[in-house]
Amino acid sequence: LSWDVFASLGDTFGACFGGFGTLFSGLSSATILPLITAVVSFFIVDCFDTAGTLIGTATNCGLLDEKGRLPGGDRAMIEQVLDKLRREIPDLTLRTTFIVGFPGETEQDFEALCQFVEETRFEHMGVFAYSAEEGTAAAAMPHQIDEQLKQDRADILMKAQMQINAEQNEKKIGSVVRVLVEDFDPVSEVHFGRSSADAPEIDGKVYFRAEGRIAPGSFVRVKVRKVIDYDLYGNIVTKS
Repeated sequence: LSWDVFASLGDTFGACFGGFGTLFSGLSSATILPLITAVVSFFIVDCFDTAGTLIGTATNCGLLDEKGRLPGGDRAMIEQVLDKLRREIPDLTLRTTFIVGFPGETEQDFEALCQFVEETRFEHMGVFAYSAEEGTAAAAMPHQIDEQLKQDRADILMKAQMQINAEQNEKKIGSVVRVLVEDFDPVSEVHFGRSSADAPEIDGKVYFRAEGRIAPGSFVRVKVRKVIDYDLYGNIVTKS
């Protein structure tokens, strides 16, 4: 992707935050940054298949304009982009992080964000409460949010995401996933690794049993038998 994408983001942020206007219908500027960041992350991370081949340029997919830039639009446009990504790329993994409690965030803003998360159903999502940094413009803004309220909102959103993840993982039972082997646990006598949907040292792992030891760095196919929290457990089907 062209660096023009990031240049256009700078223009978007400037127009949005300069006047404290709204980019997404129904969402305040307090929730804009995570949404745009999420969309751009999808372009960079998820437009490539496992062979490293670009599935199709974002422009050809209709996700960027003819200059390779994000089109202007509202929340509906962002939702259309995400919907198109889901349709165009099988087994797409969407990942993002949200900040809640940014100065000026209203209860209505937060409810709109919760609705967006429930409807989008990200495969991986993080949440943290806004923290004022001394000397920044945001720290001097009016309508600062109470610390406890910020944390309560972060907890509410994360609880909703945990339920979404639990439902998504339950659907994986019986399926076969391709796993990059990371190591072997001699105590529990199981191998473990991660699928293409999981980031190292952040997301859950895939634990599986196999006859004999398998070298780290190998790829195997594992049939999922059960789920515990964010981790998948199963048996090796084939080496790939």
